Amino acid sequence: MKLTKHMDKKEGAQKGFTLIELMIVVAIIGILASIAIPNFLKARDKAMYTKCVSALSGLKVAQEMYISDKGIYASDINELAIYMIPGCTDPTGADATCGEALEVRLVNNCADDTDYETIIDPISDYEYQLIAHAKDRTLCHICMDAAGYTPSDYQDCETADGTCAHSAP
Repeated sequence: MKLTKHMDKKEGAQKGFTLIELMIVVAIIGILASIAIPNFLKARDKAMYTKCVSALSGLKVAQEMYISDKGIYASDINELAIYMIPGCTDPTGADATCGEALEVRLVNNCADDTDYETIIDPISDYEYQLIAHAKDRTLCHICMDAAGYTPSDYQDCETADGTCAHSAP
């Protein structure tokens, strides 16, 4: 069978992609990346926010256990270590191991600049607030009290002004 001139040319042509084909593939990858990367970052920030809320929820439960035992809320965060750290037996939290373990737990879950001091309402010993910042780029202020935490929706963090609205238990 004799090959025509056109067939000879096709067999001798190099195989590969044209510049236009490569540019289209790069553009598609760029579009997909521009959509996916912000979603991944938002999911990461939300996970950090949730970790901080979880740590504060543990403190809230410890506060409720403390009031069951003592009749008032703890004025020092280290007094809650006995309820949160396994093996901690010092009820004052003065044991360096207990206090340090509690601080490490909180710093690992919330921002380093968080103030964990319990704010007790001077009028009533049954109201308190725990304030923390999530380790995300929104600088969200999370306020925990006997009634729950605010903001309850992650989206509210972006407009948080740093103050906690008081809610009665």
